[in-house]
Amino acid sequence: MFNVYMWDRGMLYDGLPEYRCQLTVLACTTAFAAISLKAGASLLARALDSHTMKALVIARSQANYRRVRSVVSDEEVWRIHCSLYIVALLHLLCALLIAPALAGVGDAHTMGKLAIVGVLVEVGYDLWDCASSWHRHVCRGDLPGGRIALAVLTFHHQLSIALALPMNLHFGTDMRYLRVAFGLAAAGGLGLLASTCGQLVDTRSVSGVMRIRALSSFDAALTFAARVVDYPPQCARFVSIVGSDPGKRWLLWPGVAALGGMGLFNIF
Repeated sequence: MFNVYMWDRGMLYDGLPEYRCQLTVLACTTAFAAISLKAGASLLARALDSHTMKALVIARSQANYRRVRSVVSDEEVWRIHCSLYIVALLHLLCALLIAPALAGVGDAHTMGKLAIVGVLVEVGYDLWDCASSWHRHVCRGDLPGGRIALAVLTFHHQLSIALALPMNLHFGTDMRYLRVAFGLAAAGGLGLLASTCGQLVDTRSVSGVMRIRALSSFDAALTFAARVVDYPPQCARFVSIVGSDPGKRWLLWPGVAALGGMGLFNIF
């Protein structure tokens, strides 16, 4: 999957990957995210082009863009909608790669490395999304949503970008850390998939109304559980992880700042 030789060369005495090794894998995951989003969104846009709810999805999205005074073509709106499925799958891929280590399946050393790759899949997507959004806003001036969207994206992605590499380096085998990463990725992927699929449900029929209610209830329950109920314990878990090692406490304040930014995103 990735260059295993370089990964093994980058293992420290305690079995965790050094920065140079992580950056090599991160370059691969960032490229993977970019290609997946570009190619996947285009393929899905063509595959779903004749969907009966396409016009309504575009109309709803255009109404939201008009509220923030952003001009977006119908084609771009549909491509953004289709790209959300790919984003959800990238989140779920991260969770899927971490799951075997949490479940204790297979060789612990191999599953631990796989879990770190999973975290770097998430960081790769976050890096690409931030970089492409800043480029569109600063260099082209055509980012849908403008400054508001840019601020939301930056708040949303800064947690993994700021913390993932040092946490992998120092705490990559800590089950508490992997549970936090798994929980955020799985909840994000499932919630985004449910809400995006819900936009394609035709609510003009009784069965459609039932489906949208089920998807909306699932999304609301998952969001409440992940972002309200579980997030404070995750923050406490991070403080426990970092605070338990006096030599790594320098990570505490950057971590608290990043978690606070994510907390603001949750509130919004």
